[in-house]
Amino acid sequence: MAQQNAGNSAILANIASQFGNNANQVGNVANQLGLLSEQNSQLAEQNSQRAQIDAQQLALQVQQTQQGATSLLNLDQINASLKGDRQDRLIERNSTVQQRMPYTFLR
Repeated sequence: MAQQNAGNSAILANIASQFGNNANQVGNVANQLGLLSEQNSQLAEQNSQRAQIDAQQLALQVQQTQQGATSLLNLDQINASLKGDRQDRLIERNSTVQQRMPYTFLR
């Protein structure tokens, strides 16, 4: 009986040791989960910052595109105005030349 009690005690000690090991493993897993949770939080913050930067860059590109379009429109208007001035001057010059030329040269 004493021998059986000793054997049972050894088995119970082994089971208790396994419970202790399991508790340590659960603690390790909990620590790892905590670290992963912290990393996920940091990644979420980085992704949020990247999204803000992307949005700012997109807004800047839109603004630059609008400014470029406005500049092109202004240049187009200036060009049209200059062409109109040149056309007016050409018509005026031709008119002046025709007025000064004798009638025979115009035929």
